Amino acid sequence: MMEKSATDVKSERMSLLADFYGSLLPERQAEVFRRYYEENFSLTEIAEEFAVSKQAISGMLKKARSTLENYEKELRLITKHRQYDEILDSIEDRISSEKGRGDTASKLAVKELTEVKRLVARLEL
Repeated sequence: MMEKSATDVKSERMSLLADFYGSLLPERQAEVFRRYYEENFSLTEIAEEFAVSKQAISGMLKKARSTLENYEKELRLITKHRQYDEILDSIEDRISSEKGRGDTASKLAVKELTEVKRLVARLEL
């Protein structure tokens, strides 16, 4: 498996932040952020589109990143989402191992674990 570059990790992080909190940014900041991180526009291209300097776009991106990181620091939605995913994966692994056994206790365990999985999944709403 190939290791991700620092740029890829940062882009992935920004994409997650935008998915969870992007709608909380002011419209213009959100648009600049989307163009840069999701559409891979350069600072120059965005600056030309918005008729401002590259420095202004850079400042907007910095402010947007800071705002989104602060939302995550306070609300921890991404962290919680990852924890829910880990719990669901663990439950799924346990269900798979119990299904292979076939005895009555295992069948009951599968039924109970399936219900727990359903309840945990509802927490993510």
